[in-house]
Parts: sequence; C-alpha cells; structure tokens
Amino acid sequence: MLIPSRMMLRLECRFALWCPKKNTARQITINLDDAADILPHIRRLSAEQASAVEEQHYVQYTSLLGAYAGSIRDEKVTRDRNPLMFTIAAEELGCFIKRHTGQDTTADKAKLKEFDVLVEIIRNTVKGKINL
Repeated sequence: MLIPSRMMLRLECRFALWCPKKNTARQITINLDDAADILPHIRRLSAEQASAVEEQHYVQYTSLLGAYAGSIRDEKVTRDRNPLMFTIAAEELGCFIKRHTGQDTTADKAKLKEFDVLVEIIRNTVKGKINL
C-alpha cells in the first residue's frame, strides 16, 4: 500500500520541478560532472520503476513526460545551460520511446500499441532538439 503512495509522491515532486507554469527546472544549472554521483541512481530508479509507474500512475507519468518534452521544445532547459536537467528529461523521454516502439526487447509487446499516439506526440514535440 505504501509503495504506490511513495511512487505517486515522487512523481508529484518531479512534476513540481518541471511544471510548465514555473521556471524551476530552468533555474537548476547543475553540470553533469557535479551530478556524477547522483545521476546513476536517478537512471537506476527510473529503469526499475518504469513499468509500475506507467501502470499505476499513467496520468501523472504522461503529464511528466509532457513537461519534459515541453521544457526541451521551449528551451526552458538546454544542453548548455542546464546539462543535468536536460539529460534527465532527454533520457527519460528516450527510454519511454524505446520501451514503446519495440526497441527495448524486454518490453511487453501487447502494450506497445496503446502508447503509439503518445510516442508520436513526444517525437513531434522535441523534433529538431533531440533525436528520439
């Protein structure tokens, strides 16, 4: 019972950083070298929790993906000014695309179709900014 609640809280905290109405993510200007200790943990948690988050918190997770894509499109975060935040957003979007386009061999093939529209929306949103 507590695990889904903790995931939801994490998603809400992440969305608060990326909320399109605020510029919080834009103000975080941490270099990748300075985040070398924490970035592997962020990547690991994201990979470990991806399936559960998508299933249990679909609306919140897709809102977060939209915030990532919008922040990159609108250049609220850029590779030069906000390297850590840009990397987090780009990698999360990239992993989502891989999971839902058949590039990830561990993905559930039955679920690929239901995310086709979202995959295309994300790709079109960040076109010209990152390659997915």
